[in-house]
Amino acid sequence: MLAKHNLKIKLRHAVYLSGFFLSIHLAFTSYISSSFLSDFIDPTYIGAIYSIASILAIAFMFTLPTLIKKFGNVQTIITLNFILIIFLTTLAFETIAWLVIGFFMLYYVVGLSLQYAVDLYLEAVSDDKQTGQIRNFFLTIINLAIMIALVSTGFILGDGENYSLIFLISLIALTPFWYISATHFKELTIDYKASPLVDARLSGGDGAGLGVRHRPAGHRADAARRRDGGHA
Repeated sequence: MLAKHNLKIKLRHAVYLSGFFLSIHLAFTSYISSSFLSDFIDPTYIGAIYSIASILAIAFMFTLPTLIKKFGNVQTIITLNFILIIFLTTLAFETIAWLVIGFFMLYYVVGLSLQYAVDLYLEAVSDDKQTGQIRNFFLTIINLAIMIALVSTGFILGDGENYSLIFLISLIALTPFWYISATHFKELTIDYKASPLVDARLSGGDGAGLGVRHRPAGHRADAARRRDGGHA
């Protein structure tokens, strides 16, 4: 039991670090994205681009459980990270407007999906009694990462508009994110029983599970009736 507890703490620290580096990366790009897009499209249409990208991201969220169930959580997040690198590199060098807009929307979708995956990891390594404290600390780390990225972006850009440089610098933060995902998250299993329900657990050496399980309200009601002897 102590070994599993220590493993959960170790993985929690890994989730903190992964969230920190992913947030630095995303903050770098989000800070300049509107200005960057305005070089290729009328600024009045930028809001529409974000709206379409958000709809695509929500739609992709419903396919993410299937991908994780089929390929595994580690392989999925590493693959998404690799795809993110391809999209970002393309944005740094592409000059054709419709390609830039298309790759930006795809990048936006994958970026949100990775944030969602990290949040699932955080939930899986949280203790029910400390969930609020753990999440508050995680959000503090995220805000710190965002602040570092925004200050750094302003310092790097100055009065210039070298957005390609920011995209390439933001890639640096994805390297430790990829490393943590590949080396630590393999010990963390997230099984999707049915979208959007999640069964997230830490798999121990004896096959026992630790972590959190999300059940539908009906399941909880049935369990309560069984405890009460079958009375409604």
